[in-house]
Amino acid sequence: MSTLSADERLVNLALAFISAKKPLSAQDIFHNSLIGYDQNVSMSAFKRMFARDKDQLAQSGIIIKTLVGDNYELDKNASFASDLELEPLEIASLRAIAYALLEDQDYPYAHELRFALAKLSRQISEPISLDEEAKLLDQDEDFESSKITSSTSKQSLEQKELQEINQAIKTRKLLYFNYTNASGSSSEKEVYPYALFIIKKTWYLIAFDTKKSSIRVFKYERMASIKINSKSPLSPDFDIPDIDTNDYIGLPFMYGEENYEASLSVSLKDSWRIEQITKGKGSLSRTEDALVWTVRVRDTQALCRFIAGSEINICPLQPSYLVKAYQDNLQKVKDIHGTPIQ
Repeated sequence: MSTLSADERLVNLALAFISAKKPLSAQDIFHNSLIGYDQNVSMSAFKRMFARDKDQLAQSGIIIKTLVGDNYELDKNASFASDLELEPLEIASLRAIAYALLEDQDYPYAHELRFALAKLSRQISEPISLDEEAKLLDQDEDFESSKITSSTSKQSLEQKELQEINQAIKTRKLLYFNYTNASGSSSEKEVYPYALFIIKKTWYLIAFDTKKSSIRVFKYERMASIKINSKSPLSPDFDIPDIDTNDYIGLPFMYGEENYEASLSVSLKDSWRIEQITKGKGSLSRTEDALVWTVRVRDTQALCRFIAGSEINICPLQPSYLVKAYQDNLQKVKDIHGTPIQ
């Protein structure tokens, strides 16, 4: 088997850990041909490559935990999948490929692809025609290159700081930073960092605030002057807590500048799945023919996408502007696809 590229190897490595039923040893990983490590290198060279790959996966939210005896496993509590948000050019590219496949009479997944296209269209803030998409695809590549160049320095700093935070999490070292809250007040923080996660392209840190003696969620973009405790770098500063970090992560619509309480109805036939959908956020009450889910909302459009993508029937009840926003989004889907609103 030929040696795979670094990107292919990373994807295969992530899939191997995600699907593993038990911890993987260094030998398991090295000799697994599906992952793609070069079998001609020494074990010490492999371990250096594997260490770099673990750091790369950590930057994407996939945390590999080191166990005793040179074994490794996926840290499910510290690993998070980010929401997929596409730029107009990316949406246009995917749709162009999808429509081309639908023209192929031998393509076996045409039915599934049509549903995927419907979901993809929900990410379009304003309906665009196929002609407009074609213009997007024909844009001068230099324009995209200039955008990348202009943001390189900011991205480089962000990547460096996120790597430092992740290193503090892995080595269990104290983290120091200046934090500016939503009201504009700043203070110095000393925390035990537990986990990073990303919602709508924004990073958040779950950490124990030593001064307030409580676990809090910090928004990365409000953090400044980030430093790791450099004393005794090989000695952890804190023990891993017996908590589920998922309890501190909100649903996608719970991040943003809005702030109101919404009521949504869920049919009683779906009540057995409601905990899976709500993940314990908000409160539930029962009427004669439905469950009512009351939850805090900070992004109306994100909530509309959440409802539309849910596997159960959720209907917004209050406030009225949420109901209207959801109906407007349904109308956009109808205008794009010509399908009736349910």
